[in-house]
Amino acid sequence: MNLIDFGQLIKIYREHRNISQEKLSEVIGGDINRSVIAHLEQGVRLPKPEQIKSICSELDIPKPMWCHFADVTSQSRLDFEGILKELVGETLEV
Repeated sequence: MNLIDFGQLIKIYREHRNISQEKLSEVIGGDINRSVIAHLEQGVRLPKPEQIKSICSELDIPKPMWCHFADVTSQSRLDFEGILKELVGETLEV
């Protein structure tokens, strides 16, 4: 699963619970705002591992579906893929 797929998963679970990005961010609180959730759902930016855990826990997403994205090594790879995407203008997976 890539970042775009993961973002779609978050969106599906959020919409299934009939909750807006804004409301989800209010319920979770802390340093998670609507933009963090929007960027994640759009596959633009991966939040910090603790933010991923908070979002997925609140949406009752099973851990095996998101734990890979909360891993520091995976985050580094996804960040690198994002930089490559900006350089070449298309999505690449390493």
